[in-house]
Amino acid sequence: MKLILANSDSYNASAFSAELTGYAAGYKVPNVSDTLDFIAPPVPVPSRRFEYAKFGSGDLLVDADDERAVFGGFKTIKSDGTIENAKLVHRGLTLELDEDEMSSGYEQRAVERLKKRLLRNELARAVSMLATAATNSSKKWMASGTGKTTPDADLIDLVKSVADACGIHANRILCGESAWAYRYAAMVASSAPGEGASAKLTPEQLAQFLGIDEFRVSKERYEYTDISDGSKKKGNILSSAKVFAFNGSKGVDIDDPSTFKRFHLGDGFKTFIEDKGYMKSITVAHYSLLAQTGVGAVRSLTISNS
Repeated sequence: MKLILANSDSYNASAFSAELTGYAAGYKVPNVSDTLDFIAPPVPVPSRRFEYAKFGSGDLLVDADDERAVFGGFKTIKSDGTIENAKLVHRGLTLELDEDEMSSGYEQRAVERLKKRLLRNELARAVSMLATAATNSSKKWMASGTGKTTPDADLIDLVKSVADACGIHANRILCGESAWAYRYAAMVASSAPGEGASAKLTPEQLAQFLGIDEFRVSKERYEYTDISDGSKKKGNILSSAKVFAFNGSKGVDIDDPSTFKRFHLGDGFKTFIEDKGYMKSITVAHYSLLAQTGVGAVRSLTISNS
């Protein structure tokens, strides 16, 4: 079994598999795809080349002079947002299987494996984009000690800081699993009235308390090679001590002011299969582009417990 980057030879009409493409479309990858859509809501576009709106300062202006004078016209304004010309990126992976590795359902299992990996790749890129765009500050969440702060008060301020930057309060928070654990430990050990009980709030209940739409704890993992010694290691795709606040909406389009979007072509993933005698190559590919569509609208915290 060999996994390689998809190449142009895999993309021809004779190799296209409608059946496996349908299977790929119906196969869901829990957690990874959910977190990816949480950061960058999916937006279908009609072709590889397209335009999207990028929102920035000036979208919330108030006009005191919008009254039309007798025999006059209305005030003329221009959009402060910019229109970006973009092109989707063609991504994919090919899995080569020897005849000895083929058993019942091997094609479907190969599609599942490839789609999982491609989506994990997308999530890693989305997290990197999120971290690059964010303005960060550090907080200490612990029961007592010098420099400690109150977790939920920090989260309220974090939501507000997004509005201070772009005019719209954040409606989503993405929290690393260590930061989530630090919050619980600090609040359950606190002697302040009510904090012990608040420590047990679920992410959904905390979202309601903070006045946002969604609060998500990211636990997705990945494997990587340590460049210092070449050893194989595992880690969190989202830095476990980070908390991010931003805006995102389900069912968005190219004009929606969500902070990030994942543009894609058509139904998403296509599957190709090539018979090479004693081997078969199965390819899963897709066109997509991750983009920041809201300017200055991400804030983050790096949490420690010491």
